[in-house]
Order: sequence, then structure tokens, then C-alpha cells
Amino acid sequence: MNTTECYEYLANLKNKGQSEEVKEPSTPETKETTQEAPAEQVDDKVAEEDNKGVEQKQVEDKGDDKPEEPKAEVKEDTPEETPKQEPKKEEPQSKRDYAFERLKKKSREQKEKYEARIKELEAELEKGKGLKAEHFVKQDGTPDPNSYVDWKFKERNMQDEIRQLQMQERERQLQEDIEEDKRRVANCFQDEKERNDYNDLIARNGKSFYDAVTEVDPDGVVFGYLSTMPEYPVVLRELMTDSRLLGYTFRSTDPDTLKRNIAKVADDILERRHNSTPKVKEEPKVETPKVEAKKELPIVGKQINSTPSAGSTVHDRNYWNKYLKEHPRG
Repeated sequence: MNTTECYEYLANLKNKGQSEEVKEPSTPETKETTQEAPAEQVDDKVAEEDNKGVEQKQVEDKGDDKPEEPKAEVKEDTPEETPKQEPKKEEPQSKRDYAFERLKKKSREQKEKYEARIKELEAELEKGKGLKAEHFVKQDGTPDPNSYVDWKFKERNMQDEIRQLQMQERERQLQEDIEEDKRRVANCFQDEKERNDYNDLIARNGKSFYDAVTEVDPDGVVFGYLSTMPEYPVVLRELMTDSRLLGYTFRSTDPDTLKRNIAKVADDILERRHNSTPKVKEEPKVETPKVEAKKELPIVGKQINSTPSAGSTVHDRNYWNKYLKEHPRG
């Protein structure tokens, strides 16, 4: 989806009840011009003519000594076929995280050094704060302007060193943020095409989106909340391409409400992404046909041996009818 609708929404939101700010015209940078000093001229014409005569004679003598040797043929280099580079294999997430943690640890150690040195310089400047020329005197009580000048030079050097250290600290923090951002993007978009599409989106519209959001959210509630999320690139991509989600987030610019809105939007986006992730298909289980077991006769009372004993006789129906007539019950 085109992000124009997102920016128009933010622009309209900011312009409600606000007057346009007058921007100061930018002053063009002045280019420094440098002048080159003219070279010195030599006026000794006699020496120049003599030198020309000698050089001409040497050239003629060399031409009479030996014939010119044929020049060796220079073979044109044929372009060599560059071997095809195999695509780089993606590093596993655990390896990327480990490398980043090592880099982060080294960066934090450098930060501690910067902060310790800045604190030391600020304490030294605090001691000399408010010193004036009359405070610097010699042992005999006379003014000592040289000591005062030395102190002012030292004070200026310490102030310059503090500014230099602060600039180095900002660069260190910026580099750490860049590496952290790369790691999160790589973890969120492990598919190369998806990752490239996200990077292209940020390159095209990242700055304009940031400026538009900052105008209606000067406190940085939205970006502050996103920075706490390891999967913030997924949420940021949806906000930049879906005006509906952006409109819901900024339906109120109250900081507390804005934080609740961005939290809900982020949760919904991540929940949909995780639920839509294709799961690994399980191989269908092959069911083996069941073999029915032979039904066993239930055991009721005393078991009867089906094999007739040696002395037993088998009586037929007529025998039992005759027996019952001869032995009636009762």
C-alpha cells in the first residue's frame, strides 16, 4: 500500500488548531578561495641558451649511435572470467546474537572510559570556576598575569576535550544503535527478499515517516515504545504501509492514550504474524491393520474338560428321556 495516505493523515492531524511555523531561510555556505603564489622566473638567458644547445647535441649524438630497437609487442590482456560467487549463507540467529553481545560489551567499556574522563575534566573546571586575573599573584603578592594566561589556555583545552569526548560518545552510541537495528531486522526477516523489501521501504520513506510522526508526537511516545520491542521492524513496516492502523494509533495525541494505542496495535500485528507462520507438516502416520484376537471363552465356575475321560460314555437323547420318566421329581 502507498504510504502517502499515512503521511497525509499525520499532516492533517498536526495542522488541526496549529499555525504554521515560520522557518528561517538557510544561508548558503561560502566557498573559500585560495590564491596560488606565482612561480619565480629565471632571467639568466645565457645559461638557458647554453643548456638548450648541450641538450640538443646530446640528443643528436644518441641518434647516431644505435638504431632504434623494435618495440616489443604488447599483448592486450584478455578479460578473465570472474568466478561466480556463491551466495553468502545466512548466519544463524544465535551466532549473530553472540557477535553483537561481544561488540556491545566492548562499546560499553569505551563508554565508561569517556564518562570517567569527562567527569574528571568537569571536576577540574569546577575548581577554577570564577577565577579572575587578580586571583593570580606571585609569592611576593604582586600580580602574576602569566599564570592567569596559562590557566585560561588550560581551561579552554579542557573544554575542547570534553566536547570532543561527547562527540565520540554520540558516534559510539549511534554505531551501537545501527548494529542493534541490523540484528533485529535480520532476526525478524530471515527471508532475504522480505528483508530487502523492508530495507528498501526504510530507504525510500523512512525519513519522511519519522518527520511526520515526530510532528504530531513530539514526546516520542510511539518510537520510544517501539524501541523496547525486539520485533519492532515488523510493527514499523505495518504502520508505514497501513493507514488504518496508523489512524487508530493516532486517534488521540494524549501521551497516555497514545501509548495504549501503540501497545494494542503492536500486539495485534505480532499476534497475526505468529499465528500465520506456517507450521512444519507432520508426516501422516501409517496405520497398521488390526488383527482381531481370538475370543476366549469366559471362565464361569468350574472348567469342564472337553475331552471325554477313559471310562465315560456318551448318552443320547432317548436315554435322558427314559431316565426322567423313571426318576420323576418329587
